[in-house]
Amino acid sequence: GGGQSGGSAKAASDQENALSLQQGGEFKQARLAYQRAIRAYEAQIASGQDVETAQRGLAACQTGLQICQQSQ
Repeated sequence: GGGQSGGSAKAASDQENALSLQQGGEFKQARLAYQRAIRAYEAQIASGQDVETAQRGLAACQTGLQICQQSQ
């Protein structure tokens, strides 16, 4: 590895950001952060990097996104 795992780091930081927004009741902002994380995880899966971890993160983000949409 060239030390460039930018995709997974970005997805994970978007996911963390989304979760803290969600916990603070900022559901609209959390939705946007989850959507960014989902796109980053999907790109990571497509590129074959750390696929299992990305799939777990993706599933968690999709769950969080649904919660945010219901909690408006």
